[in-house]
Amino acid sequence: LQSPVPDESISGETNFTWRWLEPPLPDNYAFELWVWKKGKWSNGAYDANLSTQDVVCQEEGTFCSLLLPTQRVPNFKENGPYLWTVAVVQLEPYQRVGQEASPRRVVFTR
Repeated sequence: LQSPVPDESISGETNFTWRWLEPPLPDNYAFELWVWKKGKWSNGAYDANLSTQDVVCQEEGTFCSLLLPTQRVPNFKENGPYLWTVAVVQLEPYQRVGQEASPRRVVFTR
């Protein structure tokens, strides 16, 4: 994970970026952004089906990003610290496939 950096305060549109060192994802696979409060695990913060269109990846071994309006993330219900990560999922049937970045903490403010 590249940004937001640990403990960064976020609100409004936030650019979530991460480094992807593997070949491009095959069809039926996508990146999924997960956001949750510590101790309150939740599923994806952004529909992985949409991320196939909205995630922008540069060349292999560089960076991927998702510009996301935080007000559209249902998991951001109240101000305070959250954890976030990016994982690779299979779309149909939906399944986590095990490639997941170590979570990073951000602070959400309205």
